Amino acid sequence: MFLIFSYLNMWSSFWGPVYYSFSHLTLHEYFTAQYIVNNEGAVKNLLSEKYVTDDSWNEVYLLTASLLDNADDFFERFQETIDDLITDDDELVAFIQRVKWKSDSVDADYKPAAVRAFYLSLAIDRASAIAFTNKLGLYDLETALSELTIPDENASAEEWKKLAENLRKIMVAHRDIGHQWDFSKKQFDNLNAYLKATCLLVDCLKISTVSNRDEIEGRILLPPEPKGESAQDSIE
Repeated sequence: MFLIFSYLNMWSSFWGPVYYSFSHLTLHEYFTAQYIVNNEGAVKNLLSEKYVTDDSWNEVYLLTASLLDNADDFFERFQETIDDLITDDDELVAFIQRVKWKSDSVDADYKPAAVRAFYLSLAIDRASAIAFTNKLGLYDLETALSELTIPDENASAEEWKKLAENLRKIMVAHRDIGHQWDFSKKQFDNLNAYLKATCLLVDCLKISTVSNRDEIEGRILLPPEPKGESAQDSIE
């Protein structure tokens, strides 16, 4: 508290008999978070799509999460807002559903949410998963990957395209992943917002007081219920 008032003395500027201005952004964010914690309606407003997708509010989220005596309701609402970012898009829901199905098929000593995050990153950026295959015990996949011929730095664009296609075929054959998802730009934007908001939730959870951390982690990257056709129907 002493540190806070020291900042007040350092950064406040007198503008009149009753008005003060605080120049340092940290003070703006702290007092905003403190107000939100003390006002339930403000918490609900913070946990809306408008703010959860706005990077400039990230520090307020972190401060709010750390100031709450018990953040259970905060994270329940947070996850609902994240799900709402994609729940109206059956194709994105089907994509997250497939990620869950594939992660459930892996017997690994990792938390389920971590395995889902791996498969999701694999679907988006397949190259990022090569080094991780051994850790997950996917030895059949590791063998196939090791047999790939990697072009040298002077290789043509066509050779690199051939490698990418061969890699995709291996993923489909060995792990039933690597399928093409023809997302539109809007869908990619929504998926990106979904992932960024999920990362923010994880960062908030690290510094929060909650009743059951494992339960909250267990809901991360689970598919929301699609409002239209089922995820299975979308994939088939």
